[in-house]
Amino acid sequence: MLHYTDVTADVAEKKTVRKEQRVKPSVSAAIARAASAVGMDESAFIVSAAYEKAVAIEASQFSTSLAPEYFDAFAKAVNAPGKRIEGLAKAKTDTQGILRNG
Repeated sequence: MLHYTDVTADVAEKKTVRKEQRVKPSVSAAIARAASAVGMDESAFIVSAAYEKAVAIEASQFSTSLAPEYFDAFAKAVNAPGKRIEGLAKAKTDTQGILRNG
């Protein structure tokens, strides 16, 4: 038997929200086979797989990747000394304290 872990098991909340979907028969059959293969009921399998995918998608929104051939140019640009742009320096001074975190 394959091993698959319910990634929602550690979420410390009560199950209070209901989700319902209509699926094609072949999709339903594939889900049933996969859930059975890993020893999970279909509901737990669906929720765990969807949650795992949702977390991965959210995490990917906060990362940037570069192809290796572009990374060196990027690193060189980031590490190069910056040029002072008076308009930006003045804007920073003028707006100091206007915006606050939190």
